[in-house]
Amino acid sequence: MKNKKSNGSKKALIVIFKILAFLGACTVIYLNITWHDSLVSEQGTRHWGKVCPSDSKYFICNAVEGTGKTTAERVLIGKGRLEPGLKSILKSIDPTLAALAFVLYVCGIICASFRWYMFLNAGKISPGIPRTLRYTFVGVFAALFLPGALGGDILKGYIVAKENNLSASQVVTSMF
Repeated sequence: MKNKKSNGSKKALIVIFKILAFLGACTVIYLNITWHDSLVSEQGTRHWGKVCPSDSKYFICNAVEGTGKTTAERVLIGKGRLEPGLKSILKSIDPTLAALAFVLYVCGIICASFRWYMFLNAGKISPGIPRTLRYTFVGVFAALFLPGALGGDILKGYIVAKENNLSASQVVTSMF
């Protein structure tokens, strides 16, 4: 009885650690993103703000790096280096092209899923098209976090083997 209770406590601690690690990673990413446009002068001083909408030769400066104060001055762009922030980059994306890229990406995943379904059927493993599609999406998601080029494929192969009571070698032959 005590062993089961300690296993539950260990699992809870692991989940808490994973959540804290995830939140820490998100915080680091958030703090390192350059959200606003900046102008870097020849001396290396960074001015935060945006390009003046009425006259593109000027930069409207809201803050200067290292000073800790905010201003509302106009700075001549001149020989400085203009660096767009994430907000400007996202505003410049054409929504139609972004939607088209997303649709084509999903179509590519669906085609890969159907190809894997045909390989599985050739190996006399038949999880069905909807399940194969689900496994493929799980594999694509896992590939974002697992190291190496095969991380997602290994996970989806593991899931197929587990759900169909198969050996790893039977599933691996359908994948590679």
